[in-house]
Amino acid sequence: MEKLGTNQALLAKIMKITLLQCLLTVLFMGNTWANEGKAQDALNKNVSLNIHNMEIENALNQIEKLTQVKFVYSSNMIHAERKVSITIQNQKLSDVLTRLFNPVEINYKNIGNQIILSVHRKVET
Repeated sequence: MEKLGTNQALLAKIMKITLLQCLLTVLFMGNTWANEGKAQDALNKNVSLNIHNMEIENALNQIEKLTQVKFVYSSNMIHAERKVSITIQNQKLSDVLTRLFNPVEINYKNIGNQIILSVHRKVET
């Protein structure tokens, strides 16, 4: 009889531990559930700009102030001294960047609150 009581106590402990593990698993699953990413939100911000004959570096500084994003780039790589003119009213930042960089084949990638600019290199075959 005593052995039966010991087995029941052991079984009760195992059940409590298993229940605790199940509850913790459910709790942490809620934290890891897939949510819509915030990274693309920066590129979806609406921007209004009126820039005439301004260096691209200064234009990027102005966009940073309007959108609270940070551009990461090499001045030499993107030709930061190049003059640009653009008038945009309430358009997505992604559209603005495409218009600014399409002629010189500069790509952009959004990571968190940063937009990384890089040169599009053609692969020769």
